[in-house]
Amino acid sequence: MEAIKEYLLSVTAAALICGVLSSLTNNKGSIHKMIKLLCGLFLAASVIKPAVDMRIEDVYSFTEHLKVNSDLAVTHGKIIAADEMKKIIKEKTEAYILDKANVLGAEISVDVTLEDYIPAGVTIVGNVSPFVKSSLSERITQELNIPSEEQIWKRS
Repeated sequence: MEAIKEYLLSVTAAALICGVLSSLTNNKGSIHKMIKLLCGLFLAASVIKPAVDMRIEDVYSFTEHLKVNSDLAVTHGKIIAADEMKKIIKEKTEAYILDKANVLGAEISVDVTLEDYIPAGVTIVGNVSPFVKSSLSERITQELNIPSEEQIWKRS
């Protein structure tokens, strides 16, 4: 990172020097053309010199560093995406169960557990009638494939 900073500073300084020298000639004939030519060469040399001085080991080291950082970024991105996907699946499943309970007139709270992105268990808290419990449990089993053994019912 330090090398890039030095490179940018040297190119900027070269451009400033060229700009000052060019403005001193005030577009006057052949002197101005000569200064423009020399400034162009100087600026080109400032831009190209670091590439000429670079060794193959430096390029390899730089690209290897980029590869390691990009691999870490990809891994981190995959973890974040997986966590977000699990969060969405959990929220949608809980909302679905709450909606079905609401249709049956029950007020409950729901906590879904996932196993490899698939709803595997649910804890339902609320005071519900045996009919509501039976109806909701059957829907959860049939529509979400959560077996009744993985449905935990608690009174509030």
